[in-house]
Amino acid sequence: MRLATLAGALLFGAAALLIPSPLVAAPVALALLLAPAANAALVAVVLRSAPEDVRGRVIH
Repeated sequence: MRLATLAGALLFGAAALLIPSPLVAAPVALALLLAPAANAALVAVVLRSAPEDVRGRVIH
């Protein structure tokens, strides 16, 4: 997660230099920063919906 946060911060900084308004880069940075949390939520939904005897197979 730290790598995604660092990557989001670096991309936000690069976009702020290339684009006249840093507010244009904010949605891109926000998407990169929220991606790990969204992935964790999707994995939790898959685990809850899988039967208990096959839960180990869902991850692998």
